[in-house]
Amino acid sequence: MQILIADDHLECRRMMHKALLDLLPDCHVAHAEDGTHAWWELTAPLARFDLLVTDINMPIIGGLELVQRMREHPLLKTTPVIMCTALADRHHVESAAHLQVNGYIAKPFQIGALQQRVRDILSVRPALSSNWASPD
Repeated sequence: MQILIADDHLECRRMMHKALLDLLPDCHVAHAEDGTHAWWELTAPLARFDLLVTDINMPIIGGLELVQRMREHPLLKTTPVIMCTALADRHHVESAAHLQVNGYIAKPFQIGALQQRVRDILSVRPALSSNWASPD
């Protein structure tokens, strides 16, 4: 499994990285410090990410624009997305829902909340979870 984390705060990326590896020790986790770098990673030749975890408020390309681009891209439109952001107002939550985001977590967040969202996604997407056992 390959996961991309897009967040402009290094400490948030590190915390999410650790949480994901604790849950799925054999997964590959890549990082992007903004939406532009995330888009490059997602659209690179031979790139195949199974999940994107992204912030909304990032420089250049924000998380909502990034997800909009993904939903319009034929190879990325069904990629699961978890938003992990300090922007938890109704407008942003509704915008994310409109883009069919699979999970929305408000910062500051508990590591267990991110891990549970990933488990939820794996439980409804057997193709992603076929090689990964969910720890109980």
